Amino acid sequence: MKRLLLSVSLVVLMSNAAMAESYLGGSFGYAFDTKVTGVKGDENTNYPDPPDPGNGAPLLPGASISNLSLGSSATFGIRAGYFFEKTPWFGFEAALSYSRPRFKHQPVTLTHPGFVDLIGVPSVTEQQLPANSSLFRLALDGIVRYQGWERFTPYVGAGPAAFFWRIHGTGHSGITADDPVGVDGPRINESMVTWGADLKAGIDYKINADWSTGLEYHYDWSRMKISHFRSLSNATGNFQSQEIVLTLARHF
Repeated sequence: MKRLLLSVSLVVLMSNAAMAESYLGGSFGYAFDTKVTGVKGDENTNYPDPPDPGNGAPLLPGASISNLSLGSSATFGIRAGYFFEKTPWFGFEAALSYSRPRFKHQPVTLTHPGFVDLIGVPSVTEQQLPANSSLFRLALDGIVRYQGWERFTPYVGAGPAAFFWRIHGTGHSGITADDPVGVDGPRINESMVTWGADLKAGIDYKINADWSTGLEYHYDWSRMKISHFRSLSNATGNFQSQEIVLTLARHF
């Protein structure tokens, strides 16, 4: 009996797979409005040496950091998805994309009550030097589409995403109006995986029975945690990015 039930289940699964509309494709576009907001971390006022509270150079845990702007970047990726015949309006898509959202050269303000004892005011503004980053995003989205038009198919999608980061750059930091030289420390060398969400909306154009092209918008969010970024350690923040991409897909 168990073997019969297993055989029936396999037949049903194979039948559903045979009825599925599947596709493979790629994308190329532009990532913009890329930033990290709500940043907090432990600021080492004795950088690049360890904190030294006895000599007036303590660690300031939970310091607030102004929003960080990341550069715009080209982005490209690959994707695969399917829709079952019984629910042709709903499907799933797995997509892997790559971009390089570089940390910009920018003024960054650090705020903590401990700065009052050190410099007489609760915040200090530094000139942060740029840092390079590479980002792979792997997303699994549920897709809902409208098929009432002959060639155009609008759709929306959402799902969880994993973000694979590689960040590297100079360890030079502490450049302020009072100290235009700053100090040099260990190079940034961070690799991490963070989790978040991917939201998308787009429209496909059916070229023929086998091929389609389209235009797609993305919004990405992830909760970041960076172990060391110059004088800052245990830093957390919200990564956000938008994308516009062109797509091309082969349908089977």
